[in-house]
Formats: sequence, C-alpha cells, structure tokens
Amino acid sequence: MPIRNTIIAFVALLVVGGVIYFTHSRTTVAPTHYLFNVKPDALTRLTLKYPNAEIDLVREAGKWQLVKPVSAPADNDAVQTLAQEIAQCQIERTVDEHPASLAPFGLAQPQATIIAATKAGALPAIEVGKTTPVGYNVYIKTSARPAVMITAAAFGPGTKRTANDLRDHTLLSFSSDDVKRFVIQRPNSPAIEVDKQAGQWAIVKPARFSADQRAVRDFLNSLSNSRINEFVNDHPTDLAKYGLVQPKITVTIYRDSGKPLVLDVGGQIMSVGKEGFYVQRDGAPAVYSINSWMFADLDKDLNDLRDKTVLAFEPSDVERIQVTQNGNTFNVVRKPAGKWYVESNGGSIKALADPVKVEQFMDHLRTIKGDQIAQDSPTDLSKFGLAAPGQQITLYGQGNKSLGWVKFAKLERHEDNKVINPTQRIDYYAMSSQEPTVYGLYEASYRDLDNGISGLQAISALPAPVPAKPAKQAASGAPKHS
Repeated sequence: MPIRNTIIAFVALLVVGGVIYFTHSRTTVAPTHYLFNVKPDALTRLTLKYPNAEIDLVREAGKWQLVKPVSAPADNDAVQTLAQEIAQCQIERTVDEHPASLAPFGLAQPQATIIAATKAGALPAIEVGKTTPVGYNVYIKTSARPAVMITAAAFGPGTKRTANDLRDHTLLSFSSDDVKRFVIQRPNSPAIEVDKQAGQWAIVKPARFSADQRAVRDFLNSLSNSRINEFVNDHPTDLAKYGLVQPKITVTIYRDSGKPLVLDVGGQIMSVGKEGFYVQRDGAPAVYSINSWMFADLDKDLNDLRDKTVLAFEPSDVERIQVTQNGNTFNVVRKPAGKWYVESNGGSIKALADPVKVEQFMDHLRTIKGDQIAQDSPTDLSKFGLAAPGQQITLYGQGNKSLGWVKFAKLERHEDNKVINPTQRIDYYAMSSQEPTVYGLYEASYRDLDNGISGLQAISALPAPVPAKPAKQAASGAPKHS
C-alpha cells in the first residue's frame, strides 16, 4: 500500500511539472512598443512648443546648439537626455483610435508639442496632454493619426523644459592644469598677479611672495568648476543695476594657448527669494548670476593666496634644536646611531630624548601656518610680544650651520581706561628668519607647540654612573712597603 501511494504521488508530480513547463514554454513577453523607430543619436533637431514659449535646438558637429529663443551653446548632456526620452517614448496602450473630442485628454490645447527631426526629415509632431488620473501616465497623440495613446509616466515631466534648463551652464571653460597666470583686480587696489614658475605658483604682484600652492589650486579648481545659476539678461541696457559698471572683482585667466578668459563679478542680488551675485564673462553683454558660496570661493585677497608657512625646513637636515622658553635654554642634539640627547646650554648631557617625540615636534614645527598676516616688515615687535618672545627655536644642521629660527609670543590684550584692566582676548604671533613677516596664529597651533616642547623634555634620564669599587687589600695582614 505505501508503495502504491508513492507511485501515485510521483505520477502526479510529473503531471504538474509538465503543465508548468508547457505553460512557460508557450508564454512570450510582449515586445516594447516605441512611438518612433529611431535612435537618439540620429536626431539632429528638436523643437519644443509651449503655450507661451518655443525652444529650438540643432546638433552641429556632434554638439547641441540653442538657436531659439536665444543663440547660445546648449548643455549637451541635458539635450541628449531629452533626445533619448523622445526616441525611446514607450506607448503603454491606445485609448481611443478616433476620439470625438480631444478636450478630455488635454489635447485640444496641448501642454507641449515636440517636433524631432533626423537628416531624413521631421518626424510626426508629438502633442502632450494631461496626466492620467491613475498611474501618472500621459495622454499623447501625433500629427500622423488621430489616436490618443498613453505613454510611460516619465515622458510627460521629461518634456517640460525651459531654455535655461537646456543652456550650457559652464561659467568659464578651462582646465586648471593649462593656466600659466591669473590676475585678480579690485577697484582702488593693486592687482594681484600669480604666475606658475617651474611648476610652482608664485605671487609676483603687487610684490613677490611665496604662494600657498593648495590655496591657488583650490581657487582655480573652484573657478573652472563654477556654474551659471541663472541667465539673467542676454541684452542688458543698464549695467549699473547689476553692479557691473565697476565690478567688485575681475579675474583674468591666461592659458598656454587661446585668448584670456575674463570674469567680472558685480553686485549682490537683492530680489526676494533669490541669492547670489551678477556676473559677466569675456566682455560679452549677457548678465548671469552665480551662487553666493561660489562668490566666496572667488573672493580671495593677497593674504588668502600667500604661503603662511612660518618656517619651512627638512627634518632630516636638523642636527640640533635649540629651545629658549621663558628665559631657559636647552638643546636637543642628534648623536650617532640616530639617538637624540638633551643637553644644557653649556653642552653637558642631561638625558636621553624620546626620538618619536623629537620627530613629532619637528613635523609640527615645519607645518605651522599663520591664519593671517599680521604685518610685513614690522618696525616695532613689542606690539606683537615678539621683542621678548615666550619661545624661540633655532635649528642647526651639519657643522653647526643655522637652518633658521622662529619666535612665538602669547599676548594678552587689555581693555583701555579700566581700573582693573580685564583681559579682552589673547593673541598669538610668530615670525621667523624665513621672511620679515609677523603671522597671527590659531590658539591650537600655539598650544600644540607648547605641548611639543614639553614632550622634548619628557625624557628618560641617563642611568646614574656606577661608583668605582675600592681596591682590594692584600690577603696577608700588613701592607707591603718598598
């Protein structure tokens, strides 16, 4: 009996499996029904007609160009996306082959009419109507037949474009690597000129200074990646209303080839609900806008672009570090086998230094940057506390050759005309033998320096010398005399 039941179950399983196999083998996927049999790259012209606007685009030498309502370069990616949506417009189903009225579908007065063309000629115009109540599909028809159809949901929103959506929003087209020089000009201020010399950026005007390589790269990258926010006016008649008669900033970019690129930044946008600044480029009349954060990236002065490294040096060149702190001086000296020792100023060895902390101290010292330029070529160091600095560090190389010195000061600022003179704030300053410049420091930089000096002195004392053992006496009692 059990064997009989097993056989019956097995046969039933074979029958069910056969039915499933037969059903699946006979099932076919309905082919996708496209409105046109055309590839996106074959489209050479696109016309978008709206109740109150018309946009015309043509492809020239592989790139899209806006020809109406204004002649301007188009955003190639944005137009190519539109071309792909048109070429791949999918028809879900036909609603009515011969509708008595187009009004229920929003097609008596279409929301948009799209005309695409290839080299062979124009395709039937697509008229776009309402969105369906369920599913958010879109009613459409073509000029070739009266039938009303339903497209995929994405098609309707995808056809709602403005000229600004399809224009090229690139502000200035250049590569940072191609720039050999740039100039920043402000009204009533000397021009700032930055040149690339032997692969390194240097400030040459209004005076010669070392440039902060990262700050310069960030400036150029920000400018090359800047985008137009809004196309304000292609034919302005009054530049004064945009603050462009006397721009806030003019940036001129010189490249290895091609004409210079010029950007004028004008007034701030004061309209309700909008923000940014007005700009013009390359002397053309059109006025655009950029975002406020973009203006902040471009609004750089001389001090922003200067290298504010207090003292540049190579730690491997250092053989001795002399530290004077609050009137006390000690030295950290490199000895053979890479060991560091702490010595008094007189040269006597006090202790063995921690080599890791010595290296950390030098790495911190060589990367200290000022957060501002307090004064160039100061005549009175006392107002910065540097006439009697709290710390002075002098570095020496082989042969006791000086590699440079740096002074640090912490200065309390007091409120005037007060009996108690409470401290208003504490300022931190540094200057070095590298340049006659006083730098303002962040508190953290000064605090880390203090900790580094303490680390130099947090050392392992040398083992105490072992006292000499007394000489052994002779084994036989009395000492011998000659």
